[in-house]
Amino acid sequence: MDTKQIQALDESDVEKMDTGSHSGLADYRREPMQIQVVTRELEDYISYFQNRDMREIEVAIAQKTYTLIETARKELKSVMIVHAYLDVFAGYVMEITQLQWREKNDDNLFHIFLKCIIHLLTYQPESCRYLNPSLVSSLTLYLFSQKKPIVSDRYYIVKFLELYISCGPSTSRTERSALILETIESTQSEGSGPDFIVKSHLRRPYKKWYEECFKISRDFYWIFRYQEATLQVLEYQTPKMVFESSQEAETYSHQLQPKEQVESVVTQYLAAHIRLINLIIVSFDSQEDRYRIRSEILRDSRFELLIGFDLRMAKQNKPSSANLKRNLEVLITLAKQDGWDTAFMQTGLGGDHYRPVGTTKNQLPPRLPQLSTFGDFSESLFELK
Repeated sequence: MDTKQIQALDESDVEKMDTGSHSGLADYRREPMQIQVVTRELEDYISYFQNRDMREIEVAIAQKTYTLIETARKELKSVMIVHAYLDVFAGYVMEITQLQWREKNDDNLFHIFLKCIIHLLTYQPESCRYLNPSLVSSLTLYLFSQKKPIVSDRYYIVKFLELYISCGPSTSRTERSALILETIESTQSEGSGPDFIVKSHLRRPYKKWYEECFKISRDFYWIFRYQEATLQVLEYQTPKMVFESSQEAETYSHQLQPKEQVESVVTQYLAAHIRLINLIIVSFDSQEDRYRIRSEILRDSRFELLIGFDLRMAKQNKPSSANLKRNLEVLITLAKQDGWDTAFMQTGLGGDHYRPVGTTKNQLPPRLPQLSTFGDFSESLFELK
């Protein structure tokens, strides 16, 4: 099926599109349609993407395909169609992550294809077992690369990693989590200098992960600071409860809008990272393994510091803030059940080993807001590096 035939299917509908936070693309709203018609159109569209050079793909047609997938939802029963689209979209996404120089069209296609993959996995979780591990490694490296995508696409990458763990077979969750951790750790540069200095360095395997969340918190999160906020321990949390909450379709159907307030977008992005940490930790059956992972992520890589000094202070004046606080409380509850000391993360007090120089015990240092220097508000939100 060529481009002219596809455009003839519904030429007027292609003019308006919804690509989340990407500028230059207007909102797309489709009238209700029969699922049979949607499925038939999807079968026609797959031939357009197969064996086609990425530079020849039109953003309008890619967006139309995404809208059809979103409309079909759980009625998309054809496993063959789902697998065909997953293979095609995964290939294009990996190709874009390897580009030395990306154009705006490449970013738009990446945004659409990644959302398509997330929707397909949400509606058919069993397809997750057929995902190529190379896609997971490519997206993880892309998330922490020097040429990382805009904030909204980083949000969807974290969502994909959550789905990769939670929707996979229970017997492979440990292996999948280990793959993500290993890939993140590989982004760390080795210490330099004389041997005695290198040996004295404290190993921080996920320092880049911490820096990604810290920079977002540092540049935007000052709006939420509420020093008296505390995190409570929930009644009980099990790994099954954590996985089930991550598999809810509505969790992934939320679209980041360009007009959404900056604090809501930032909070959702940070909440996604905390939820990913929870999923990774509960994927390990042994308490010893969970303690090791917590030590490497929370303590050695300083996520405990980020939670106790920053993320804890989110006000619950918006649903996004409540979502972040809920995920933090799940993290603390799971840690408490394993015998981990969570007092500092809950109150921000007592963490003397994290106390900056010049501050007294149990006293937080004053912190001035760091306003963004970008001229355009939407660019400062979605193009933060």
